[in-house]
Amino acid sequence: EVDPTETETASDEQKSESKVVIVEQLEINDIQFHLANTDDPQLDMDVGLEQLAVSMTNGTVMLKNLHVSNPGRIETPNLFTLDAIDIVLDPASIYSDTVSIRDVQVIRPYAYLEHNTQTDTVTELMKIAATFADAQTNAPVEPERATAEAEPESSTDSPPPVALHNLLVDDLQIQLLNTTATNASSEPRMLARIGSIWVRLVDGTIQIKGITVPNPEGFVSSNLFHLANIDITLEPGSIFSPQTVIKQIFVNAPTINLEQTETSGNASELKDTLMGFVPPVPEPRGTPAPQETALTGEESKPIPLSEQAVVLQKLVITNFTINLSVPVDTNAPAGSQLHLPTLDGTMEKVASSKLNPMQKTDSKTANDITTVETSADGPMKLIAFESLVAQPLDGTVQISALQVSNPKGFANEHLVTIEQFRIDLDPDSIQSDTLLIRDILIDKPRISYERKITTDNIKELQIEIEKAIARQQKYTGPEEPQPEMEPQAGDTEAQKVIIEHLLVEGGLVRAKLSALPSAPIPLPKIEMKDMGKAEGGTSIGEALSQIGGTFYDAIIGSVASATGFAGDTLKGAGALTLGTLGNITGLTSGKSGTMAAEETGLLGEGESSQTTEPAEEKKPRTRLFRRGTGRFF
Repeated sequence: EVDPTETETASDEQKSESKVVIVEQLEINDIQFHLANTDDPQLDMDVGLEQLAVSMTNGTVMLKNLHVSNPGRIETPNLFTLDAIDIVLDPASIYSDTVSIRDVQVIRPYAYLEHNTQTDTVTELMKIAATFADAQTNAPVEPERATAEAEPESSTDSPPPVALHNLLVDDLQIQLLNTTATNASSEPRMLARIGSIWVRLVDGTIQIKGITVPNPEGFVSSNLFHLANIDITLEPGSIFSPQTVIKQIFVNAPTINLEQTETSGNASELKDTLMGFVPPVPEPRGTPAPQETALTGEESKPIPLSEQAVVLQKLVITNFTINLSVPVDTNAPAGSQLHLPTLDGTMEKVASSKLNPMQKTDSKTANDITTVETSADGPMKLIAFESLVAQPLDGTVQISALQVSNPKGFANEHLVTIEQFRIDLDPDSIQSDTLLIRDILIDKPRISYERKITTDNIKELQIEIEKAIARQQKYTGPEEPQPEMEPQAGDTEAQKVIIEHLLVEGGLVRAKLSALPSAPIPLPKIEMKDMGKAEGGTSIGEALSQIGGTFYDAIIGSVASATGFAGDTLKGAGALTLGTLGNITGLTSGKSGTMAAEETGLLGEGESSQTTEPAEEKKPRTRLFRRGTGRFF
């Protein structure tokens, strides 16, 4: 206790002295806090804590069984629950500039979202926030007080406020209850889960394990997305500085399972569920605020990557996989069956797959083209790679062992494998209107080209992708046309791209036009220059169309030269050039191959999109049928 009269007459030195209060043990049980809303009792909320225990002597803080209730129109009892928080501090550091936290354990924090026929969680919380905002607006304004003069900033770096040695968050979950559908479950189901989060700020390390997004109800796969772990390494001294430096982000084994039914897709359903919590944009009231004018000159330039508040030096992704499951097509496409004469002279109906029987071979090197029979009902590994290494500050991206799988019904497991795919770009152009790619290298591609009666594997892959897109559009409905608006200052178009150099070398093609595959056929070196440079940049879709078309033409030319089939015959069978890749992505309606390059002027006058002359087409040999073998020659 201090006598007030003594305080008034105390010297400046005495005023600066402060007493330290040490709480050896504090325990509070059954804490209840009620938040009442007088305008709408349905917006009342409760906060409860079973136990709070603090010991400053030992440096421990414990919270047990925390819960925050939902508003009244939400059926789920709680908005948030937490089993326990255990904190251990260094007692000697409590009154120092840097509080040393030795250990924090957060056990089972659960958040709950809900959609019901009346409302949803986000809408109710926004109503509560609006009530608080109105109360603050109508509150009397206190007179301004004179502020003390700001102390001069120290010339030396101040110590960090916290030194966190260990933080563990165990079993973090978001639960969802959606009772809007007919016969919907009355129990919440997991929307997302993180197995654990481990943080050590003193070392600059963060690890997140077991990120899982389960599939919506009605789909076969257990998870839509799963990731084994994310490891983040930071520069410890930069964490509390104006620029945080992330040395590396390591992402291990991300797996995406895309699944389509005849009427919907799992990604579409999850998107619609999440969009249901996005509040509508409020209509503007009164006179619209004046729009900001576009910045010009130096002010309009984006901040370089190396000078931004957060700098990422390296990103590594390993064991990436996208699986695709589509409905089994019970109706055979036209031309998939052929009537062949049998030994007794009758006509036998033979499926086209019988003309290309599956073969199993072992592959031990990346140079081989694997031929493995896959299950017709299982998911297709659409795309996968062993590792991706990106260095944003240097502008490099490198992918190793990239694989694109064959559609179902073809002998080979992979349509194409690429030993190394490398991109070198200008990092300063990433945030600009035109992305400048200096070089693209596709090293040692291994292509498996398979032909059926009226199609080939490349076309079938395109069809599967188009079906998936069509089902998604059918499920979500056609997009409503957007009203035409006058362009405003500051509006930007889609980013364009310039590709100065592309090189494909060391490629091999193995063609399967009949029962047996051909020997590996060398793919000519493909080299393309200055795509989009003449017109100041082209769309990404148009660039993909041009690259894909040139690649496809090189494959067909090599196969035609080695097998004796005419190139036009092979193209007719597939009725495809990869120039339609831009159409698949919805980015462009570009043309393919050299024709597109020549017509758009992307290649200079007299330039060729390939460094080798196209192989001279040979006349197709006469087809003969040998009874009893079922082989074409």
